[in-house]
Amino acid sequence: QATLSFTGQTQDGNNNTAHIGNYDYMWADAETPSDGNATFHFKHKISLVKITLSVPETATYTKLTFSGTDAVFAESATMAIADGVLTLGTQKRSTSLTLNNISLSKGDNLVAWLSVCPNDFGKEETFTAILADSDNKTYNFNFDKTLSGFSAGSAYAFAGELNVDIVFEDD
Repeated sequence: QATLSFTGQTQDGNNNTAHIGNYDYMWADAETPSDGNATFHFKHKISLVKITLSVPETATYTKLTFSGTDAVFAESATMAIADGVLTLGTQKRSTSLTLNNISLSKGDNLVAWLSVCPNDFGKEETFTAILADSDNKTYNFNFDKTLSGFSAGSAYAFAGELNVDIVFEDD
């Protein structure tokens, strides 16, 4: 069996997918025809998530945390070599993406990419995101999209709206 990890993802630059290659786990079966030349049929074992956020301030953005209602993000999985079946490891409510070299102006779109482990949630989930900047300010985003799972080999796009609820705290 092989161990798949989904932690420690870092995106270098806005709308850059180079880091996904480190988490794009695949499995293949093969057929060997009479001519002896094997043909491999590769299948993606991950789900890809694209998150687009209109940033609320001119800033350098450093971290994105993507959350579900319940524990839907597997930190790891094991994959059976014989048949490609995944067994999920520890599941958490959120997953994080470190952002490097992403300085944007207010209103620009931040485009972030995550590799996530396929998972059948068993019910509809709603999602949120917290975006942090280099001054440790955080911004909360809501998504209209709901899902009942992430399927292997599929990509999902989320466009977030800034949550404008403001909480005032007394001194």
